[in-house]
Amino acid sequence: MKRGFPGFVLAVACLSFAVSLSPGLKAEDADLAQLRAKAEKGNVLAQYNLGLAYAEGRGVPMDLVEAYVWLRLASENGGTGTALSSVIHQMSIGQIAAGRLRLDERRQATPGLVGDHRAASSAGAPPNPPAAPPPAPTEDRFALMQEEISNLRVDNARLTQQLASLQGSQAKPAASAASLEVQKRLAGREAELEAARKELEAMKSRQDEVERDLRDQLAKAQAENQSLAAAMQRLKGQERTGTELSGQLAEAQSTIEQLKKENAGLQAQRAALADQPAAAPSVPAAAPAGTSDADELARLKDDLKRANSKVEMTVRSFTLLQQENERLKAQLAQARTP
Repeated sequence: MKRGFPGFVLAVACLSFAVSLSPGLKAEDADLAQLRAKAEKGNVLAQYNLGLAYAEGRGVPMDLVEAYVWLRLASENGGTGTALSSVIHQMSIGQIAAGRLRLDERRQATPGLVGDHRAASSAGAPPNPPAAPPPAPTEDRFALMQEEISNLRVDNARLTQQLASLQGSQAKPAASAASLEVQKRLAGREAELEAARKELEAMKSRQDEVERDLRDQLAKAQAENQSLAAAMQRLKGQERTGTELSGQLAEAQSTIEQLKKENAGLQAQRAALADQPAAAPSVPAAAPAGTSDADELARLKDDLKRANSKVEMTVRSFTLLQQENERLKAQLAQARTP
């Protein structure tokens, strides 16, 4: 007995651990059972969550076929989630075929899977047509198109097998008719598959055109931004030029005022010298050595001419600066106008 005591203690501990875990497992199983019961009654949210549980292996073993069944039912009953497209991408052609078969069997076995809004309409409820579902995103539409293509491939493979079996059997009138029917159905499926491929290629082409248009619009917007930036730089340069011209105008005005004063003084001196011979006494005073009144008058006349010429040049410069300033102001106002 002493040798078996540690094993007995270990067994008791394992049993206690299992008992401690059993309430959580039972609660999880109960939640899953309630979710399945709601899904079988046509609850769209329960169908979607049950499909997610099978897709991700939450509380149940991961089963993509079962996830496909419940997510497809939720989509048919108005669900708009994207889990169905993700599951379809992970499934093979055989799994999709098995999912379709299981979905048909589940519909026949459980009529309540149709959903609450369909059941209400069949029971004579007032006709309130549901709002049209929003258009599916491009990725979901591609996934659905790929699913349809996979379904068509499954049907083609099945029909091809039937055709091969019919061709391998003995030729009988009934078998020949069945073979022709299978060939017609196979040709129809191939036509549907080709049409689906063309539609998928057209959708991809339209998407490429939209992307090209967006890239062109982006390039135009960038070019416009660069043009606006260059225009702003030109405006800033014109503003600096206008400021410099304003300073030059102020300096020219100051120079003109100073020259006017000098001109007035020179004219006064000239008038005084012109009146000096008449007012001079009969006996002229002794002139400074080496100078005479005529020389002084000639010098003052030359100074006056130079001053007048300088004034005229300054006035012309002032006029040109004013015109240039007005032109720059007009350009600045035109550039600021939106």
